[in-house]
Amino acid sequence: YMPEIISVPIATHFETPLGQILLDTKFIEKLLKFPIVQNIPSAHKSENSIEMELPILQYHQDDFKLVTIVAGQCSLETIVKAGTILRSMVDTETLVIASSDFVHYGANYGYTPFTENIPEQIKKLDMGAYEHIVKSDAKGFIEYIDQTGATICGRIPIAILLSMLGKDVRAELVNYATSGELTGDFSN
Repeated sequence: YMPEIISVPIATHFETPLGQILLDTKFIEKLLKFPIVQNIPSAHKSENSIEMELPILQYHQDDFKLVTIVAGQCSLETIVKAGTILRSMVDTETLVIASSDFVHYGANYGYTPFTENIPEQIKKLDMGAYEHIVKSDAKGFIEYIDQTGATICGRIPIAILLSMLGKDVRAELVNYATSGELTGDFSN
């Protein structure tokens, strides 16, 4: 739990089975000058959203430096601040990725707002959130999650990314699938 904080690691590289990835330590040092950016080591030990992306990046990009950021529980004000900071620091050669699952449904997640037409209801919740992504609407995205209780674990990183974008950005849904579709089990 990191209220109003985003965390960056103090390290030189990450390592995956595909090899080492250099961290952009100069970029990280610049970020750490902002009060909302801190190094919270425990935040990076158990977070898996970053690790899910690394082999994909290594496979598709030969030479790059990485800055990993883990977001805590942030208000809209902090989200916008983080987006402004990051927008001021990235350039046209920078790829920004926000990693998240969408709705986590079922008793295991403490989220069962409906018991009928579960696949359709989950998709409806997910697409309601996606409507705000299409509009680059960080505020609307957070408000939608607050109103629906949608259990989107990476809501803060998504909102930070949305706050970085201009209105001229175009979102495109490439694919949509749920684990329930893959397993045939929509109970969790």
